Amino acid sequence: MKFWASLISFSLVWGSTLPAFSQLGTPFSMDSFKPFLARRYNTLLGFQGRPVSLEDPHLYLYGSEGQAAQLVASVEFGLNGKTIESALLKLHQPYDKLGYRETQELNWFLVIATRSQVTPKHVKQAFAKRKACHGSEFRLDTGPAQYLTVYSDYQSTYIRVSQRGALKAPLLSRCP
Repeated sequence: MKFWASLISFSLVWGSTLPAFSQLGTPFSMDSFKPFLARRYNTLLGFQGRPVSLEDPHLYLYGSEGQAAQLVASVEFGLNGKTIESALLKLHQPYDKLGYRETQELNWFLVIATRSQVTPKHVKQAFAKRKACHGSEFRLDTGPAQYLTVYSDYQSTYIRVSQRGALKAPLLSRCP
């Protein structure tokens, strides 16, 4: 119970005070990387000791220093021109086996990418309703058009939030 209370507090405080540099619909710039770099994510160029570049919109988080350590998560920004249209989080564990660290990254990612409009509860519901709704992409009724896509296999979990999606994507709240 304490965990959920602290998560809600974190979302309310940080979700409302964080700069909107990495959120859907904002311009893609070096500022988009700042919250991730502060959390020890890095780019491939950064791991090589070279300056971070906007050429590659991928960020990686390792369990400890260096690339030889285990990869925990990666993030990819989907761009439409120079605007962030989607953000994809890949966690390197199946959804049903996510540990504390991966769960923290998922929760933090949702706060950063969607300003807490998409919550861990939405993700849990989407995974639970995939079979009943015949798909893994859902529309959300959280304000401006937002789509949530979830997928998990035997080694990874993918969470994508986007401003665009399939026209036939069911509304998550109306799925049985």
